[in-house]
Formats: sequence, structure tokens, C-alpha cells
Amino acid sequence: MKRIHADIKKSEDIIQKLNTFISKQNGKLIQYLKQDIEDEEKAIRDYKNQISYCRSLGDHKTADLLEHIAKEEEIHFKEISSRLQKI
Repeated sequence: MKRIHADIKKSEDIIQKLNTFISKQNGKLIQYLKQDIEDEEKAIRDYKNQISYCRSLGDHKTADLLEHIAKEEEIHFKEISSRLQKI
């Protein structure tokens, strides 16, 4: 009977350690995702500024290309935001 209680205690200790580890990893993941969101927001702003600049110069081909890239960045932003909300 003592052996069973010792095994249960050992299992509970392992579970506690795993929970602590998972919590720390989630904290790091959240930090990384928040940084990714900030990076994506900056990239989107930068592309939009460049699009406006290109249009003001009459360079519509470059602006169109940058718009395509900006849309991809917006998709990345939404995907990362969605992941963060699920944690």
C-alpha cells in the first residue's frame, strides 16, 4: 500500500513539473507571437507607405506588386493573431 502511495506521489510530482514546463513554454510562445504581430503590423505600414509613394511617382507596377505583398502580410497577421487567441 505504501508503494502505491509513493507511486501516486511520484506521478503527481511529474505532472506538476510537466505543467510548469508547459506553462513556461506557452509564455515564450505568447511572447514570440506578440513580437511577430508587431513585426507584421510594421511591415504592413511600411508597404502601404511605399505603395503611396510609388503611386505618387506614377509607378503603378511597383505599387501593384507591393499591394500583393502587403496582402500576404495581412494574411500572416491574421493567422498569427488567430494562433495567439487560441492560447
